[in-house]
Amino acid sequence: MAENTKVSRFVVDASYVLAFLLPDEQNSKVERAFERFVTGVSIFYSSPILPYEVFNSLSIAVKRKRIKSDQGAEMGKLFLEWDIHYEPLTFSSVFALALKKHLTVYDASYAWLAQEKNMPILTFDKDLLKIV
Repeated sequence: MAENTKVSRFVVDASYVLAFLLPDEQNSKVERAFERFVTGVSIFYSSPILPYEVFNSLSIAVKRKRIKSDQGAEMGKLFLEWDIHYEPLTFSSVFALALKKHLTVYDASYAWLAQEKNMPILTFDKDLLKIV
């Protein structure tokens, strides 16, 4: 990475990660964001629930025959290799935000983190995009 290149910081949620991992959801915008991430131009932060959401979604994709089990395992392995920074949450604040904005606590954890750290969020969830 060039010395004068500014590193961008983002909160990333499961919808965005899965758009990169799952072959039927990929798009060029997501691919560019992950290229910047893996080359160190961007840093991804997330809620500690991200791995659970990603692996649950991979499991569902296998059960629905969107992907084969060995593909799901490879996608999970790739995901675990990424240096995503999992940040601690203040659960009472996340819960309050979920109630106030009519979000799931899962989605509120990403929104709260983006607000708390003053970072843009990478998501395909329209409700999250409205809040952050």
